[in-house]
Amino acid sequence: MENKKEIQFYTLEEIVQLVNSDEKLVYINDGIAETIGKYEDIADIIVDLNRKFGEMNLKIYDFDEGVDKPLLSTNGML
Repeated sequence: MENKKEIQFYTLEEIVQLVNSDEKLVYINDGIAETIGKYEDIADIIVDLNRKFGEMNLKIYDFDEGVDKPLLSTNGML
């Protein structure tokens, strides 16, 4: 049995709708991949990424504030 690491991505339309909404968003960077998500989903995003890809080093930023200072970061042990 093959172990699949599936991530559900937003469609382009969903991304545009999310970015244009009043929803508070976060920008997530693991050093390779980048994504955005809802601020209220930070905990779920961290758990989901770590379950699917192993413990990861993540930097999470306020989407509207830029990447000068992360809101939080995680330290995974690969």
